Amino acid sequence: MSCTDQKHMLHGYREFTRSRPSPVKLMPAMVNSDAFPKGVGYLHVPAKNAQGYLPVQTFYTPYLRTTVIDKRDLVKAAKIRVKGIQSDSITKHKDAGTFTYHF
Repeated sequence: MSCTDQKHMLHGYREFTRSRPSPVKLMPAMVNSDAFPKGVGYLHVPAKNAQGYLPVQTFYTPYLRTTVIDKRDLVKAAKIRVKGIQSDSITKHKDAGTFTYHF
């Protein structure tokens, strides 16, 4: 699941409420550090397509203090079936704070 602590980066953001609660609960590796997302929106991940980005559904979770993008969410945003992918690779550019994902 993709999640971020950067609410301002999410497009179409919707806050979770009692009548519309979060459908997920995060269970990080640390004991007693479970976190409930506060809302959900779309992170616009740059891509070489007509829009110039992929709208990746991302949960707003301020307690994690990071952004995690699940590659399955990238594939879903590209509207490609996982079964149709023959190979993939990810290159992390740590100094730039970016990545390149090819599939």
